[in-house]
Amino acid sequence: MRTPRPALGNSMSGAPERRLRGLGRPLAALALAGFGLAGLGFAAAPEEGNAAAVIKLAEAVRQFNEGGQDEEARAKFADVVRGDAGNGTAQYWLGLTDLRLGRPEEARKEMEKSLRARRPPQVDPLWVLHDVGQAELSSGDAAGAVRTLQDVTSQTAARLEREKAAEPWLRRVHRRALAAQGEALARLGWQDEAAAVKVRERDLEGADAGGGETPPQGMPPEVRRLEARTGAGEQRLAGGDAREAERALDDVAQDAEALLVRQRLDVTLLRRSLLRYAAALERLDRREEAVAARTRAAVLGAEPEPGAAAIVAPPWGGLPAAERASRRWEGRVGVGGVSDSNPGQLSENLSLDTPGTGTKLISGKSTDTASTLDLRLAANPWPDAHGWSLGATFEGRQSFYQDFSSLNLGEARGVVSAVRGSVPAGFLVGPLGPARTSSEERTGVALLLQAGAGHLRLDGSPYLTTGEAAASLAVRERRFAVTQLDLHVIERFFAEEPAVGRLSGTEVRLGLGHTMAFRRDDRYLRIEGLYGLREAGRPFAGSLWRAGAELALPLGDRLALALAAGYQQDRFDHPESDLFFQVFDPFNPDFQPKKDKPQTRRDATRHAVAALTWDTGWRFQVIARLAWIDRTSNLLTATGDPDLDYRRTITSIGLGWSF
Repeated sequence: MRTPRPALGNSMSGAPERRLRGLGRPLAALALAGFGLAGLGFAAAPEEGNAAAVIKLAEAVRQFNEGGQDEEARAKFADVVRGDAGNGTAQYWLGLTDLRLGRPEEARKEMEKSLRARRPPQVDPLWVLHDVGQAELSSGDAAGAVRTLQDVTSQTAARLEREKAAEPWLRRVHRRALAAQGEALARLGWQDEAAAVKVRERDLEGADAGGGETPPQGMPPEVRRLEARTGAGEQRLAGGDAREAERALDDVAQDAEALLVRQRLDVTLLRRSLLRYAAALERLDRREEAVAARTRAAVLGAEPEPGAAAIVAPPWGGLPAAERASRRWEGRVGVGGVSDSNPGQLSENLSLDTPGTGTKLISGKSTDTASTLDLRLAANPWPDAHGWSLGATFEGRQSFYQDFSSLNLGEARGVVSAVRGSVPAGFLVGPLGPARTSSEERTGVALLLQAGAGHLRLDGSPYLTTGEAAASLAVRERRFAVTQLDLHVIERFFAEEPAVGRLSGTEVRLGLGHTMAFRRDDRYLRIEGLYGLREAGRPFAGSLWRAGAELALPLGDRLALALAAGYQQDRFDHPESDLFFQVFDPFNPDFQPKKDKPQTRRDATRHAVAALTWDTGWRFQVIARLAWIDRTSNLLTATGDPDLDYRRTITSIGLGWSF
């Protein structure tokens, strides 16, 4: 099961100003950003497994393994691929079946497609390349087979060298974990289980690396982590918590055994690849090199070389993990509770009255709690419309503050998206939100076009209407690295304009981001920056630049953590941006400056967000979030007070349900 990606919410909203809404909405401005952080926020709903496809894939694998039913198995694999072109596992098995049926050229094409699939095969990529090389050899392309198999053998040999260096220490950690696990089982009174573990431990006698208790500096990180986890389990056992110690140590033992099994599989892979490599060299009349390759294979324990008709199931065996197929329609609803340290986003020195509260004032020291309601509907009805994936989303949000109801904000927003091409994660996040990519063959390049409209209501009255358009180009440089260029245009129309100036206008942003995933799409680091120009009335026209980073870390099958931080600077173009009238005369029609070099406004905003998501099962998720915002401005009042500065902390917890 894929770890759910935590919803961070809007990390830094481009909220309009609040101060000059004197006659209308003095507190509206930054409540927009607050609501974006406080709301539950919705990532794409979890994908539902396609039960029919999973059953068909399982039946096809069974027929392949049993033999004698290759044509039937191939038909089922082909049906799964036709229904889900992004299923790299099914595509690989289809190629493997073609190879057994004596169709090497078709096999090679299917296997190469599987490596570029939206969801790559649940197989070591080097094994897939090995089978590609075998298909090339069977089709008569000996030169291509030599190149492919030489790449496989060199990579596998290098990996084996690293694994062999770590093996003695890995076996020592394995034995140490088994010894402590056996003791924990004995303390729990489970004597039979303890005896079985002791037998496994004795089987490892003589394989201990000896030496000190600390692995050498060159030790692979996974062995270091096993060493640390073993120590933690032993500490729990020493503290009397035998049950938790046994569970932890059992996990360590299983992980250590998995690493040892992987090494044995690499030996098998290297041996088989060397044999195929030798056969390809012989066809090119490179006899001496072929003999050398066969000699290397013999050292590893040579096996008879099977022909194409004797292709066997991959040595990892068994049934592939069930895929999670994309749904064309999905939805999500969520409720949450919020604690807000500064809902008005005011400085501590400023107090304002709010409608509907009588004489009650709100300031930067005022706190409040709120409940939130969120709804998201997404449709992807045409996933492969002539190479384009077309979809639409609708989002609605509403906040309900307990004491300051005038800050209640409601938002409705719709976005349509068109994507051509594909990137590894299977979806692309543009300026207007995520969109699924096409299930056609991977290109490594994706173009996303988006258009949307939104409407915000503050305290039940119209506040802001927006129209947006965006274009994104994403390019995959490596298997888990994507660079993205974004162009974003926003048109804002405020229901009420301030007494001086005009808030409504157009903003154009150009952004650049780079995402690095760590061997899986839900574990990644993203770094991004953008520059924007804002057209509005003279007090509000200017530019902005932003830099930020986001880190997503799965903490298990059902738990995930996301962290984000950013910095934004807003620079205003004209002296009228001084909202306290220190540098110009507001009553002069020409805004005559009072100083030779009038000061223009500069704001700096910092933010940090942490979100923890727990997938409880049954399509329910619990999301806990902590957000911190700090803004400073160079503008001071006549008394020298920094009334545009503020700090705000928001904590929230919510429950979401996908349907």
